[in-house]
Amino acid sequence: MTGLFETMLAVRGQVFQIDEHFARMHASAEALGFPPPDERRFRAVVARAAAKVASLDEMAMRCVYAPHRVGVRGRAPRFGPPEQKRAGKRRPPN
Repeated sequence: MTGLFETMLAVRGQVFQIDEHFARMHASAEALGFPPPDERRFRAVVARAAAKVASLDEMAMRCVYAPHRVGVRGRAPRFGPPEQKRAGKRRPPN
């Protein structure tokens, strides 16, 4: 599947610079020859995803757009030494 994505920061359920994110997604879709994304649907999908993570201090959300699909995935930041972050697996302390 061919598509594009826009990564956004959500803090306590609030997505920052959503207008700029949509403008970039719209410009990228146009550059790739995709039909323009629906702004109302984009905002609804992003708001619904942000509401689900409102209890988290920060969340990186990736909005994926393909001509017939819009979706959002997210990942909460991980804390700890860099060796614990690799491949999403935690290593036991030394």
